[in-house]
Amino acid sequence: RRPGSVEERRAGAPGILIAPSGLSITDPCLRLAFAGTGPGDVWLMGIVPGTLDSGLTLSPRVAAAVPRAAEAVMDVLSQMMPRVRAAS
Repeated sequence: RRPGSVEERRAGAPGILIAPSGLSITDPCLRLAFAGTGPGDVWLMGIVPGTLDSGLTLSPRVAAAVPRAAEAVMDVLSQMMPRVRAAS
């Protein structure tokens, strides 16, 4: 995994890891699904950091990857729209 690379994961799919903060999206999704109120699809889009040091700015590699990540989000949304329209 190279710093600055864009990664896409579906919640519950293999490869969803707990973040360095200790938070995981999988736990709340499982709880909501068990309660019968979970979302149908949960996608995570992220950028691999070069470092996990704290700070208020993005590294140059991560900053350069933001437009690619935004484009990837738009691609996922455009793929989902036909299913959303069909369900309504």
